[in-house]
Amino acid sequence: MKKQLNRKILLAVLKLLDEQQVDYCFLIFHPHFPGISTLDRESDWRDPFLRTFLDSTRVPHIWSKDLYRRDAGNSPPPFDQYIVPSHGHPTTRFNRIIAAEILRRIREIDPGQGVP
Repeated sequence: MKKQLNRKILLAVLKLLDEQQVDYCFLIFHPHFPGISTLDRESDWRDPFLRTFLDSTRVPHIWSKDLYRRDAGNSPPPFDQYIVPSHGHPTTRFNRIIAAEILRRIREIDPGQGVP
């Protein structure tokens, strides 16, 4: 039931964006709360559902776990270099990584349109 409802909501959002001819890219943030949701592995039903939905519908998206894995490499630094432990939000370092990816995607969509 949860997946069906979420699928309907996402399809409605995509329909609206397409009708309005809006360029878009979904950004999926992942907090790091050990035992609940972590950057280093998939968690509960949401990650597989969203990843499958976004890939199967070819929705452009940024998956924060992929950015973490790419930056961290084979010997990841402590999670607190990416996520503030007390509230699960990105650190300045992780925000910069995410912002760089957003900029790369904007340039991909609309190269040379005044984006530095």
